[in-house]
Amino acid sequence: MHRANVRSSHSVSTNSDGRRTVSYSESEQVVNGFTLNDVSLTSDHPFRSVIRIGRGAGYTQYGGLPVIVGSTYHMSGVRPRFPFLA
Repeated sequence: MHRANVRSSHSVSTNSDGRRTVSYSESEQVVNGFTLNDVSLTSDHPFRSVIRIGRGAGYTQYGGLPVIVGSTYHMSGVRPRFPFLA
């Protein structure tokens, strides 16, 4: 769930000869589109997870960005054990 954050700017200027110059620019950036509600609903669902697979790992084409996936595979056997996750 990613979205493109688009920013645009438009300007008009007039020089001393009275000629107008119009310029327009636009930039696009991929940003995380998860809302707090998305994360809460995902973590509450028994078959959904937020995962992030590093760029260049050869498994996905998500460019290292996190995605929400649905799977019946139990993830706790894969996750490293840390004291704060217990």
